[in-house]
Amino acid sequence: MTPAKEVSDHTLPQSKTKKKTAPKPKTTAKTKTTTAKTPKKQTVYTTGEKCPQSGLYTHFCTGKGEKSTIPLSKTETFPPCRACGSVKWTLVMAA
Repeated sequence: MTPAKEVSDHTLPQSKTKKKTAPKPKTTAKTKTTTAKTPKKQTVYTTGEKCPQSGLYTHFCTGKGEKSTIPLSKTETFPPCRACGSVKWTLVMAA
């Protein structure tokens, strides 16, 4: 039998200690978030025009002092307000 070799501390490789830092946040691929169909820009339509897209349209009635919202199908005409007369309509939610 051979005698066991004695290992001293100075012959072992010293492990490097790393400074502890906050973990990096995981990066995820950019995904397209989908929400309800909404118009990209606020286009204003007037009474008598043909509706270009089906959806909910709204206008602020100065006669009543409140908003009016109506559903319209594509190619229908924008109606006048009973209190105001000729008004401007905006798309709130596309169908």
